[in-house]
Amino acid sequence: MMTVVGFDRIFQFVIVGWEGSASNMRVLRWSMDHGDFVVPAGKEIFNLNYFSTN
Repeated sequence: MMTVVGFDRIFQFVIVGWEGSASNMRVLRWSMDHGDFVVPAGKEIFNLNYFSTN
């Protein structure tokens, strides 16, 4: 599962359906090649591995 959440805490993109384990880069690359995920010009992707407990 991969999700993209904006600073306003609204889901912008969700992809599910991967069986077993897959690397972050594999899911990201598939989402960009076959899904509708696009990184806006001038923006960067961060994988912070941060889990909020709030």
